[in-house]
Amino acid sequence: MACLSVNSFCPGPVSSIMVNRFGSKPVMLVGGLLASAGTVGASFTTAIIQLYLTGLGLALYFQSSLIMLVSYFDKLRPLANGLAAAGSPVFLSVLSPLGQVLLDHYGWREGFLIMGGCCSPVGLS
Repeated sequence: MACLSVNSFCPGPVSSIMVNRFGSKPVMLVGGLLASAGTVGASFTTAIIQLYLTGLGLALYFQSSLIMLVSYFDKLRPLANGLAAAGSPVFLSVLSPLGQVLLDHYGWREGFLIMGGCCSPVGLS
């Protein structure tokens, strides 16, 4: 989980600059594509540092989604931020047992491939 939190927040300033320049939706789409490609790429890693580098696409996706809330919510912004921030732990609590099932049945490399396909934003926008 440390890999997720470090990669989601450290490149945040770059993500906010890109959102200011290109808008939230394109940055989120690119971030989702990079996160999916990074998850697939994680199945080919041979060292732990490579796993950190494959998760950098999450920063574009996660940070731009939080920045986008500012443009849509004014009065209920704290509630919107709370619900958006709560969605990640809820999803991760579901993802953890799924990851264990994939690990038991397919191994960690194939599990990353399957998760990368499931997390792909292609066709969602």
